[in-house]
Amino acid sequence: MLKYFIFLLVVAYYHSAQAQAFKENHRIKFGLMYGWADQSPYKEADYSWESNQIKLQFSYLLKKGRVIDYELLFEPQLNITKFRQFNRTLNLTEEERKANKVVDQAHLLEYGITNGVLFRHHLTKYLSTYGIISFGALYLGNSTARLAKGINFASQASLGISLQTFKNTSFDIRAGMRHLSNAGLKSPNSGVNTFHVETGFMISL
Repeated sequence: MLKYFIFLLVVAYYHSAQAQAFKENHRIKFGLMYGWADQSPYKEADYSWESNQIKLQFSYLLKKGRVIDYELLFEPQLNITKFRQFNRTLNLTEEERKANKVVDQAHLLEYGITNGVLFRHHLTKYLSTYGIISFGALYLGNSTARLAKGINFASQASLGISLQTFKNTSFDIRAGMRHLSNAGLKSPNSGVNTFHVETGFMISL
């Protein structure tokens, strides 16, 4: 009888541990986002800044609330940017341009990682809305009249919708704004504000 009781305890513990592991594993999601960004509604006459964005996403559910869920979000990313300067007189002097090897037109690579918090509200079992606030560092491959080559810092705010399409997969679309500058560490540092639209998917583990 004692052996049977011990066996039942072991089985119950095993199933409890498996259920807990399953529950915890579903706190983790990963996915891929593709986006497009330009200066709208920040259009300026003297330059343009357009980007195609590719982001990996990793999120971890910090807390499940009654109304809002809180997720920690990590986004390694590569942005392919087209920069064009239309009016050189509105920015740097010729000496500053030569010293910083400033270009007037270039395809730039931005790569780095942003980290933030995602606030999710479930409308139905399969549909949710969310907001994101994130910060991070990106390396810019060339100096432009707006930003210097090297490390720059991005702050971003987005609003999105997530629709669960399969058991562990959801389709996402979001839009938001980003500010990119180098915090005055280098010159030039005029900064760039952009509006972005992104779409992609997330898979729950």
